[in-house]
Amino acid sequence: MTLKLEEMNFKETNQLYESWLRKQFFVIETDLSLKHERMKESPFPFLRATFYRWCGLWQKNMASFAKAPLILGVGDLHIENYGTWRDLEGRLIWGINDFDEACEMPYAIDLVRLGCSAQIASSCDHLNLSLKKIMDAILDGYVTCLKNGGRAFVLEEEHAFLREIATQSFRDPRHFFEKLNPRFPSLLKPSSEIKKILVSHLPAGSVNLEFAHRSAGLGSLGRPRFIVLAELNGGRIVRETKGLCAPAFLWSSGRSGAVCYQKIIDQSVRMSDPVLRLEKKWVTRRLAPHCTKIEIAALPRKLDELKLMNAMGFELGNIHMKYRRVILADLKKRRKSDWTDAVKLMSELTMNDWHQWLK
Repeated sequence: MTLKLEEMNFKETNQLYESWLRKQFFVIETDLSLKHERMKESPFPFLRATFYRWCGLWQKNMASFAKAPLILGVGDLHIENYGTWRDLEGRLIWGINDFDEACEMPYAIDLVRLGCSAQIASSCDHLNLSLKKIMDAILDGYVTCLKNGGRAFVLEEEHAFLREIATQSFRDPRHFFEKLNPRFPSLLKPSSEIKKILVSHLPAGSVNLEFAHRSAGLGSLGRPRFIVLAELNGGRIVRETKGLCAPAFLWSSGRSGAVCYQKIIDQSVRMSDPVLRLEKKWVTRRLAPHCTKIEIAALPRKLDELKLMNAMGFELGNIHMKYRRVILADLKKRRKSDWTDAVKLMSELTMNDWHQWLK
């Protein structure tokens, strides 16, 4: 069934998506209400929270990219969908850290959405970059990666500017656990199935287990998300599990499909997180001071923003590497102005929806 989202306004699309979401699993209504409030804060959290709307806007307004090669893409990509984790050797890795919406789509969606998020962040004074500079930096990093075969961002010896971002004071363990400090509302305790999943991820010797509901993210607010806190040899550790459902891009076209979280990780140029695991419709990972996303507000004041945009584009190339030949061939046919025009239009449409939401 085709939903014809391109004919709906934002309110109608939002209601339709949330109704569908309630059929996938138990939605945490308090989190959904929180999401609605956070969407009012500024256009940037609104963009992050509404990828399902983006899909309809894309179908209606991006005819110039209609024949762009189909790939397994990230989908809900934005500048806060980058963070760090530890690989099997304990090294600190930086890269894209959330693939909830991964599915087959035109490769251009990831590039335009990343650029759009940076453009809107600049309009909200989080960054200080022009649209042209944003897209030039992203595309330069992206193409460089595809042409050279890609390389994961290992921060132990190289990429000093990323290492500085990843290890600054906001990631102090005391600050991290204070922010994580959970509440335990009786109606939001995890089921025995979820407890079993969380416990299976804890190392032997973990004691003093505490389970809690966790409100986090924006696009996924409302979906079930739980953590277990434990002690291990004198220190605290955390595991989180989150419910997954069919990608919004499939929903927007009236199609069904499987979660592609693991598949996109497996085919990317990447140093994987050995703790991350998928079971049925749950993705479970370690949370730690250096194993989480990096928020805009936590970026250092003195930051080479163009270098960061370039790195984000390069990392996207790592994710798209399997399709490098068809993507590079398509990129040759396009002017840089095609990308800036697309980002400008999608940013304006997102701003229009945000103003409608405020009303």
